[in-house]
Amino acid sequence: MKTLHKSPFITDLVPSESVTLESVGLISGKCVQATVTRGEDNAGIVFVLPDAIRIHAKAFSVVDARRGVTLWDPTSKLTLSIVEHFLAAVALVGLPDLEVHLHAPKGGVPLELPLLDGSSLPWFEALVQTFGWQEQTLLYRVERPFFFKVNEKIHLYALPSDDLRLGYVLDYSHQDLRHQWAYWDFKDRSEVEALALLQARTFGETAELPALLEQGLAKGVSLNNTLGLNEDNQTYTAPLRMKHEPLFHKMLDLLGDFYLSEIPLAQVQGTFMAFYAGHASHLAFANQLQEEHVLRLL
Repeated sequence: MKTLHKSPFITDLVPSESVTLESVGLISGKCVQATVTRGEDNAGIVFVLPDAIRIHAKAFSVVDARRGVTLWDPTSKLTLSIVEHFLAAVALVGLPDLEVHLHAPKGGVPLELPLLDGSSLPWFEALVQTFGWQEQTLLYRVERPFFFKVNEKIHLYALPSDDLRLGYVLDYSHQDLRHQWAYWDFKDRSEVEALALLQARTFGETAELPALLEQGLAKGVSLNNTLGLNEDNQTYTAPLRMKHEPLFHKMLDLLGDFYLSEIPLAQVQGTFMAFYAGHASHLAFANQLQEEHVLRLL
């Protein structure tokens, strides 16, 4: 396995026991810290908030899926945002049971996971260095073609295939994203193939940032953690890590969102295509795949 460098976001690492990562939060812009430890067997992924409040990484915990996924505890009404990048890394590492302990930031701001560099790569590196790379075992196969339509523009497909392939179509005013599509194969289910997807950063149009800041959002956005689509519709705020990086980040979101619905895509044989979709439609699609019994247990 490739030797990974120590992420600059890791503040404490005890191999096979725990790892702590720290950075600004996307929403609040405040420094936030999370410590990942092994969890109880068969407990799944559990986020532990201050006062020992526990939120399970399950679709029933989702309270908002507009610009990121927010989970909540209905008793305390506490929320936790931006969980999808971490869950995408978990899905590819193959770790079934983890606890993520959130340290309360000063000022009483809403809780969120650290944004890190805007991708899932720092999470992946920290998890592999702490707990090890897990061999992915195939669990499910797409049994039959399935089409899910949200509206005239947004629709998603699942198709039978021998390997896992994710595809995404976007249409932005930016010249690189006009009616563009990209796909990612996970044939060998190797760390190298995983890294090709994990490094894609979150992105947004720079013209939208002032309005988001007025709404109290995106206070943590910087050149270090977000890829901006400039107003000239031709350039970016930083060099791309790969061609069509925004489309790869959308596929990364799809991985994390499906994990909430207990569909570990890294362990599925099938092709999944998304057209102009987002977090809410990802979750709705995953729910329909389960209700319609599209996935067959191998």
